[in-house]
Amino acid sequence: MCANGNLTPNSKVIKIGTPILLLATMTVTMLMDYYLASIQGFARSTQITYRNFRNIVAEYPIAQMRICDVRISDAKNFIHQLIAAQKPNSTIRCIRSFLRRCFVFPYEDRIIPINPFDYRLDWLPRTGPAHFWLDKNQQASLLDYMSSEPCLKEYIPMTKVIMGSGVRLAEFCGLTVSDIDINGNCIRVNHQLHRGDDGMLHI
Repeated sequence: MCANGNLTPNSKVIKIGTPILLLATMTVTMLMDYYLASIQGFARSTQITYRNFRNIVAEYPIAQMRICDVRISDAKNFIHQLIAAQKPNSTIRCIRSFLRRCFVFPYEDRIIPINPFDYRLDWLPRTGPAHFWLDKNQQASLLDYMSSEPCLKEYIPMTKVIMGSGVRLAEFCGLTVSDIDINGNCIRVNHQLHRGDDGMLHI
């Protein structure tokens, strides 16, 4: 569609901050930066995660390809490069999902004919530690053990909340007084504790 670098009828000029980017010929790196600039309303932890994905992708040749030249075969080859680099399968899935989101904008505006990352990864095994729920007896045994250990006693209230609500540890640590409804017997979880670019912990 734009192999010769010329504008097509569907090409657009988009302004991101101060530079003017020619969307039809922008590289994958430029597209990722464009997407990151458009999600300022997302949770800070999500933005940090996406920036990390962007930096990983930038290390590979696909990052310098023009978005109109990226085909499904290129996307799959990139996935195989991540596998060869021994990236965790969970990370590979998240990076593919991130790139699929990035390519939605030019695809929906008909600047590219397909979203090259819009395919399933059913063939990629799911790895990582197995997750399982503690039954009532296991929960009671854990609390009994914690109560018998002086160094663990202070964590019993936290453990009860986590087991009873299913919140993640970072979400628990991010709770504030305003998130707790004593009368309604509930908590509101819409943020979490994370480490920012400045190295400090933020909620």
